[in-house]
Amino acid sequence: AGVGKAGKGAAVTGLGELALDGKLKRLLPARLPRYLPTAMDRDTRSYLRDAFSGGELGLVSFKVKGDLDQFPFSNGRAGVFQIATTLSNMNYAYALAPKQKGAPTWPTLTQLYGDLALDRDTLTLTNARANWVHPGSPGAVVPITRGTAGISKLYDKATVTLNLEGRSTLADALAVVNRSAVGALMGNALARSSVSGSAAYKVNLQIPLDDPDKTAIQGNLSLAGNDF
Repeated sequence: AGVGKAGKGAAVTGLGELALDGKLKRLLPARLPRYLPTAMDRDTRSYLRDAFSGGELGLVSFKVKGDLDQFPFSNGRAGVFQIATTLSNMNYAYALAPKQKGAPTWPTLTQLYGDLALDRDTLTLTNARANWVHPGSPGAVVPITRGTAGISKLYDKATVTLNLEGRSTLADALAVVNRSAVGALMGNALARSSVSGSAAYKVNLQIPLDDPDKTAIQGNLSLAGNDF
């Protein structure tokens, strides 16, 4: 690591240049938000603290390079700020708890594995595998075999995006959907459906953290030889 300052006789202004490259062998997941820039919005920092729980982080690598007066180098500012690690057996409650008492809650991701990376003002989760579950439907599990997630604009009106793909029995998928906020967004159109067989599915979810009421969801369901 190194910090550069103005030469002898020159006026020293600002925080100077920093070049830092390191690794942390062990970091508790709950402590990861402490290493994020103070420029981050309080609501976004609270979201990251509360959304992820349990599990373990792998080796954490980090790199900072540039003019510290421009840190964390968002909005196209020159510089490098990167953190990378892996997630193992973690829980991810990606949607905020509803403010209205008794309102339906969202399914969560459990037993989450994947690669987590922060690049300046964008947090991404790739190669994700998990189970999509809801406490209102104990025993119903929807395996996520392929998924990505991201939070863009971490320091200004952050938005959470999820793209999930998988395959499960239709009965389990409907059990998770119908007891959750997903079913409510669909007007509970499938609440009385009777199904059999399995299906492949894709789910895209976008959640503006400053206005979660504007959450948007899109889905695709592929049926093959099923009764519906």
